[in-house]
Amino acid sequence: MSDSSAQGVVDRFLKRFSQWNLRFWPTMIGTSIVLVAVGLFFAQKVKLDSDLKSLLPKRAQSVVSLEKIDQKAGGTRDFKVVLWGGEF
Repeated sequence: MSDSSAQGVVDRFLKRFSQWNLRFWPTMIGTSIVLVAVGLFFAQKVKLDSDLKSLLPKRAQSVVSLEKIDQKAGGTRDFKVVLWGGEF
């Protein structure tokens, strides 16, 4: 299939699809609302754990060290590192 015939297939598909959308726009809007509602319902059930420690084994040296820092310093949530270097 050459590029021009592939482009023709794509153009015909998009033309038919846009005509279908214009003809059945209430169906498209209704379907979109239903899909958004279902997506929001399932999105509420997704649990996100952004703590990188949870990705590592509990006995890993880095996790053990972070737990020691948590006990001594009270946490590592706002831990920042500043690096200063010369010119390249």
